[in-house]
Amino acid sequence: MVTKQIEHLERIKDPRQLTGRRHLLADVLVIGLCAVICGADGWQAMAAFGRAKRKWFKSFLSLP
Repeated sequence: MVTKQIEHLERIKDPRQLTGRRHLLADVLVIGLCAVICGADGWQAMAAFGRAKRKWFKSFLSLP
């Protein structure tokens, strides 16, 4: 079921420049949303949350 919701996020046009992109926009949005729900209050906290939960996120995100 999670995959279905992620498909909706993949339809969002990525406004970032091609150079320097390391992550898929949908992956960034999912991790960011989950981090904020869990109390992250800034970019560094969101990044730390993503790293801490990498194994779990890898179970349903691409994370190339």
